[in-house]
Amino acid sequence: MKTRAELTLLSAVLLVVAMPLSAMAINIKEPDWKVTLTTEVQKGVLNFKGSRCKDPVKVFIKYVDNTDGSDKKPKAYEEFWYNKAGQPIGQEKFNKYDIRPSEQVQMEVKHKSKKQVEPEEFKASANAAIRFFVDCNVHKGAINTLVVPSESFEEIVQAMEEQGFAKFDAKPGDEATPSGNKPFLLVRSSEADGGADKSEYLEYQR
Repeated sequence: MKTRAELTLLSAVLLVVAMPLSAMAINIKEPDWKVTLTTEVQKGVLNFKGSRCKDPVKVFIKYVDNTDGSDKKPKAYEEFWYNKAGQPIGQEKFNKYDIRPSEQVQMEVKHKSKKQVEPEEFKASANAAIRFFVDCNVHKGAINTLVVPSESFEEIVQAMEEQGFAKFDAKPGDEATPSGNKPFLLVRSSEADGGADKSEYLEYQR
């Protein structure tokens, strides 16, 4: 006869095995891969007469393989360019997708300019994060967390809602319960910038 401790452990294992990939990374503190999305307004770029893409936003994406517990050298993955409306106008991919199925992935948005963040950077970072999120899910990666600067939290969450995500009820530390089997993200504020602790669960609707 199994002890109470053995039954508890068995139940936990069965829960993880039965859980979809998109729901496995919520409480993982150290992800296997750390993905950084850095936004920067390109002042003076495409500023010719009649241009509708003046001062575009560049979102540069790189990732670090942390599977053995030690951060390796970051690898450039891709970058996107956006107009002021947050619409993608260009993309360049530098390396193939290296993240293996089921490995834990965490994204983090950073703004190159610490002094002033332009409104168009919110939509651009949200769109780039969504694109990588979809990319990761297509490759069976376990991606659940997006860390954003605390001063940009509300704006990025709103931009993600405008682009296919919807909030659902769950508190940090609780078991996430999305309405279906759709992929979801825990969006939380960065601890590094010393801002208020904020978080929202968002479910992908598309």
